[in-house]
Amino acid sequence: MTLPRRQLLLSALAAPALLSAPSLHAQNTPEQEPARPHGAIQRFFVGDIEVIALWDGFAQLPNAFITGFDQASALRAANAAYRRFDAESSNVSINGYIIRTAGKTIAVDTGAPAAMGPTVARWSDSLGMAGLSFSDIDTVFLTHMHGDHVGGLISPTAAATVPHADLIAAQAEWDFTFDDGIYAALPEQFRANFDFARLAVSPYKSRFNGISMERETEIATGVQALPLPGHTPGHMGLRVHQGTDQLLIWGDAIHFAAYQFMQPDWGVLFDSDANQAITTRRNLLEEAAADRLRVAGMHLDFPAVGYVENAGGNYRYIPSSMDMQI
Repeated sequence: MTLPRRQLLLSALAAPALLSAPSLHAQNTPEQEPARPHGAIQRFFVGDIEVIALWDGFAQLPNAFITGFDQASALRAANAAYRRFDAESSNVSINGYIIRTAGKTIAVDTGAPAAMGPTVARWSDSLGMAGLSFSDIDTVFLTHMHGDHVGGLISPTAAATVPHADLIAAQAEWDFTFDDGIYAALPEQFRANFDFARLAVSPYKSRFNGISMERETEIATGVQALPLPGHTPGHMGLRVHQGTDQLLIWGDAIHFAAYQFMQPDWGVLFDSDANQAITTRRNLLEEAAADRLRVAGMHLDFPAVGYVENAGGNYRYIPSSMDMQI
């Protein structure tokens, strides 16, 4: 890997290029603040464990972020998924989840910061729509520390929004985020992304619980952290289970839902290990299809829960219907 290519991947790994802005800490004045989308929620159950999908909004990403992208294949994939095709860019949902189990309330990722743009930062609104407040959250689990996953951890003044909550993530992810050697190797224009990730998680340092990427780790009754390497050094998901019912929250295994089910070997420029990310994605898709698992992901189209089926050697995503026991 040449140095320029390595720098590109490192900078993108620190936080995707969609997060690149003059300052992620800057806030719009009331006069400048554009209209933002409303939040949204979807409740469902895994056995008796309640899961609530929280919509943070969406980001418009250039298709140039997709490695291996070609327009003819993308058009076929979009048509097969009954998705509108845009040759230049894609709207990508940003989601979080709440898990309520055995008296604990776990937030899984916290969306993007408002400074990223007018179509994001509805995570806290969605939390309120679910009848919850910051004070109800006992634990925050981070699939990884890209900016669109940690934005809700701090207020506009960089104060912790859930200071009493424990923060759980892979130790490898924390170490990477605070690695000064990696930071020094980044082009200066990308360091704001690293800075924001550090800013967002630092107030929780004393309550941080770093877990291993070497094994699955139970973090609550019926909830196990699952190492999913490739997208970042410490990228993880969750396996939520009770009895025979199971949900797989796969973090950022899929970014572009219109394309990557049919083209699972297409990655994104900000995968830290492109080959490992492909292997992880293919393993997840095959497991979900073979075992008829419900899946959830931070960039699936909201309400971001559904199923995977085999489709001629590749895969197809089937959104889940509303859980009528609500």
